[in-house]
Amino acid sequence: MMRLDIFQNQWLALALAGGVVLVLAIVLVCVETWGAGNRTAAPAQPAPETRRMPWFMILIYAATAVFALIYVAMRALAPPNW
Repeated sequence: MMRLDIFQNQWLALALAGGVVLVLAIVLVCVETWGAGNRTAAPAQPAPETRRMPWFMILIYAATAVFALIYVAMRALAPPNW
């Protein structure tokens, strides 16, 4: 018989590992999108006045906020029965 207590906290490890991977992916995308400084030896050009956030980051932040609100509402309507 398989012992289930071995897998008791596997969801926690998977969530932490997934979070680390997502954070690293977002950081790498941000560095590539906004650039890491002057990569070419071309003559200096005036820097743009504003830098806009990429649409996919806005989408990720909005989806996270919507998920958090829906999750809290669902848990408020049907609390766990411990």
